[in-house]
Amino acid sequence: TFKLAADVVGAIGQGTAATYETLGGDSLAGAATEQIGTWAGDFEKSIDTFILVGFISFVVGLIFLVVLRFTVRICVWASIFLVFLGLIIGGFLAFARSGQCQGDSLWSTGTSIVVQSGTTVATAASNVVSGTSVSESCTGNCANYRGVQTRTRSGLLCQSWDKSATYNPTLYPLSGLATANVSNNYCRNPVKANQTNVASTIWCFTTDPNKIWELCTPLGIIQAAC
Repeated sequence: TFKLAADVVGAIGQGTAATYETLGGDSLAGAATEQIGTWAGDFEKSIDTFILVGFISFVVGLIFLVVLRFTVRICVWASIFLVFLGLIIGGFLAFARSGQCQGDSLWSTGTSIVVQSGTTVATAASNVVSGTSVSESCTGNCANYRGVQTRTRSGLLCQSWDKSATYNPTLYPLSGLATANVSNNYCRNPVKANQTNVASTIWCFTTDPNKIWELCTPLGIIQAAC
């Protein structure tokens, strides 16, 4: 109900105040009725759009539920696999970083670990099949190494010693590469008697024309010493 304040009523009189109250109430009611009518009219004009949007929303929701029903297992297992893969990659990087030598990149260190692991497993499987067993042990600069490593630290295949024009087996009697078996491509550290310029560990000439020679690591050693 529209009511005037007491001060206003006292100033203009009771009769006039009643007239104003009636007119104000009627105006307020008319404005409210007009606004509600406008809303109702707008809704009536857009009822078809409202129904279409509601129907499309229902269909989209239904399709989503159906797809979720058949893919929830895939999503869960995919999430578990990605987490597991992340843990493996993170652990591998941490392991590689722990054995990274000064001046070596993390990539080269990781490559060396992968090469050593793969070559070791492949050689072990071959030994099991053939029934052979070869010692991979060596001491010091590994001049006494007589193992069967044929890959360099970066994974390059070693070249047979008799293919090299710079190597003469008769000059290295203690190398384990006598003339009878110089055709093999095993990593070695050939040392001549009283030689001072000696490699730090085993090595070989590679089959890569861009890399003449490279250091090797005995099989079974995943991370080479710096």
